Amino acid sequence: MRKFITALIMICVILVTILIQVNLLNVVPLFGVIANIGIVLVAGIGLMSGELVGGMTGAFYGLLIDVIFGKLIGINILLYTLTGIFTGHISNGFSKDNKTAMMVIVSITTILFEMSNVLLLYIFTKTSFDMISVLITVILETAYNMMLTLMLHKFIVELGDVINKSKNSYYLL
Repeated sequence: MRKFITALIMICVILVTILIQVNLLNVVPLFGVIANIGIVLVAGIGLMSGELVGGMTGAFYGLLIDVIFGKLIGINILLYTLTGIFTGHISNGFSKDNKTAMMVIVSITTILFEMSNVLLLYIFTKTSFDMISVLITVILETAYNMMLTLMLHKFIVELGDVINKSKNSYYLL
């Protein structure tokens, strides 16, 4: 039962995150750049709970983003899943209470995510881009995501604790 409740909590957190992205962050850009709270959530969950949970969170979040916003179904699924797996993979030597380390890791994943997104969109849709404006956007979005990470750190750590307690449960669903 604990795993089922944890899954419901995660689904609700993902849906609320998307609502915040759509109704708040997309409306309040910082220097013309919109934060990506999804990267913060997926990277944080990967860091707190490992590759499997991070990858599953990323896949579900990416699927919803692709369906709602995607120019091409699959790019966000791939990138968010890889973000969750990557951060889950490096989580072993990571101090869960260290805000600075989490901010650095979210910064790195934001840069990798956005540069990969631009590259994949270019490859599959031939969408043209100006490299200078892409770099400026990525730098500003990284700063914005760092601020979000700082604000959401405690929530992500507590959510990771809930997930990890559920993973250690001996009960199936």
